[in-house]
Amino acid sequence: MGKRLKKEVRYFAGLISLCMKRARRVIQYVVFLIVGVLLLYWALRGIDLAQVKQYVLSADYRWVLAALFVAWVSHVLRGWRWALLLEGIGYRPSAAMAYHSLIIGYLMNMVFPRAGEVTRCVALNRLAPIPFSTVLGSVLVERGLDLLFLAGLIGLNLLLEFDLLMGLADELHLSMPTATTWLWLVGGVVAAALFLWWMFRRFRGAAWMLAVRERVRQFVRGLATIRHVRRPWLFWAQSAAIWALYWLMTYLPLKAFDFSAALSPVAGLTVFTISSVGFIMPVQAGIGTYHWAAATALGLYGIPWDKGMTLALVMHSTQMLLIVFLGAISSAWYLYRLMQRKKHDRSAGTPAS
Repeated sequence: MGKRLKKEVRYFAGLISLCMKRARRVIQYVVFLIVGVLLLYWALRGIDLAQVKQYVLSADYRWVLAALFVAWVSHVLRGWRWALLLEGIGYRPSAAMAYHSLIIGYLMNMVFPRAGEVTRCVALNRLAPIPFSTVLGSVLVERGLDLLFLAGLIGLNLLLEFDLLMGLADELHLSMPTATTWLWLVGGVVAAALFLWWMFRRFRGAAWMLAVRERVRQFVRGLATIRHVRRPWLFWAQSAAIWALYWLMTYLPLKAFDFSAALSPVAGLTVFTISSVGFIMPVQAGIGTYHWAAATALGLYGIPWDKGMTLALVMHSTQMLLIVFLGAISSAWYLYRLMQRKKHDRSAGTPAS
């Protein structure tokens, strides 16, 4: 009786712990959404919305459509590059599988920030026989490359517009981290590394540790994908093209409005780099943070706040609509492929995964 009671207590304790974790996650998403909406409300406060409507109606949407096409091409290239990464370690998902999984991940990111990376890994794992940990490792490689290219573009932007950007940094009271901050950061990383090393040594024979080691091995194999890319020239050309297209999809909409049509490609680069920082904030689809960042960047070139917000609203909303449209197509394609796979498994007499 005592053992049964203990078992029931452990079960309910685990259930409560799981519910609390999920509740915390939901609360986190809701809080970030509220923050984004409040930021957007604050940014629009005091703006004449009737005037904004006039700006929107007077735009030349051929430029916006061109930007949407460029965005779609960048998504296609990104899916192709992901497939190329995995090809180097012996897995051959089709470019279509990688592309549609990627778009499904983007769609999920609009609702749950950062959940899209895991979602696209799960989607590809269901479509192709690739271990989830390996797929996740390849995604982290991609994200590392993204940070590298973004840092490179920010560096280029600083070289081209140093005085302008330093003036913005002073206005926002931004400064470099202190020596104490760096010391705490490095100390934390070293402590975490030592703790993990101790765990691996202490429990190396345990069954759960063997399972963890296998997951880590698959994960590291995913990280190593960049070392085994079979066509490195194509991989790096795709990477450069993706980021060039990201810049272009920000620059083209500037041509759609009379008040921003004369801005240079360098101004487009400034808007792109600053708005990218706003977009990667942990808020659903960059709501609020993107608009603030884009309007602030446009203000550096003399664009008034209401006009800058108009541009930000048009650029952001059209890109989000594109993701919803592409996401619906990719979700339908994904479900169709899963149904086809289940039919094939049934006809072959094997259980569907």
